[in-house]
Amino acid sequence: AERPVTSGLQSTEAVMESLGSILQGIRKRISSLPTGSMPDSVGWPTEVFAGAVDLTACHRCYATGWYTKKLDVSDPDFGKCFPCSCQNDSAKVAARRLAYAEIPHVNNPRTFDTFQPRDGADEAVRAAKTYTVGDGSQLLTLYGTYGSGKSHLLEAMAREMCGQGIWVKYALAPTLLDALRNSYGEEATVNFEQTYSRYANAPVLFLDDVGLGKPSEWALEKLTMLIDDRYRHEKPLVAATNLRFEALADRWGGRLADRLWDTESGVVRVVLMTCSSYRR
Repeated sequence: AERPVTSGLQSTEAVMESLGSILQGIRKRISSLPTGSMPDSVGWPTEVFAGAVDLTACHRCYATGWYTKKLDVSDPDFGKCFPCSCQNDSAKVAARRLAYAEIPHVNNPRTFDTFQPRDGADEAVRAAKTYTVGDGSQLLTLYGTYGSGKSHLLEAMAREMCGQGIWVKYALAPTLLDALRNSYGEEATVNFEQTYSRYANAPVLFLDDVGLGKPSEWALEKLTMLIDDRYRHEKPLVAATNLRFEALADRWGGRLADRLWDTESGVVRVVLMTCSSYRR
């Protein structure tokens, strides 16, 4: 009568030893990964680890922010995830937030302080600053000619809000479409749904160069889908374009242009920048 019980205990110990070996092997593999190669299944988007965070900085959670306790299978907490204490490290969290944002000009950041005041840009600067503190607008569209400072203001806003602890995502519209297109490739490590959700579900999305280039039917569909989704669900979006409503509608479709130039519903604020190019 005792032999099956003893055998069962030995089997449980063997299983636990096997699981322990597997987990130890996984830990060793993760700790040996180079920065930037953390798989998506960990929980944070891949771009969070794009050089801003050392994966070996925390040997408890490997910069994921979560860990599982070493417990017996009979423990009620077995298999559950718990927040790691490194989440309270503001410097590391800020680094992850900045890496997630993907704001360009890392070495020479564009901020409100470095923006040169100029006739024709005053209203846009005021709109940009009030948006970062919450002026009630869900969508903000900046329109102006090439070099009028739209991109500078978008980057300044993104950095300001990122510094406030808000998770933001910055993208050039053509680059975003390339990322979506590449997600269909055989060598893609992230599929289309995952790539799209990074922008569709970003707490705040900054979309620069909307309307640049002549779109394919596929590009038109995807960008319209993204902007329409944020418009309908009142997800904060700041967009910059060189095209007036008529030109944007002619090239990228009336549905997309109608969302970005909706000045009647109170959802969108459109600001015209009349200054000439800063580059000339």
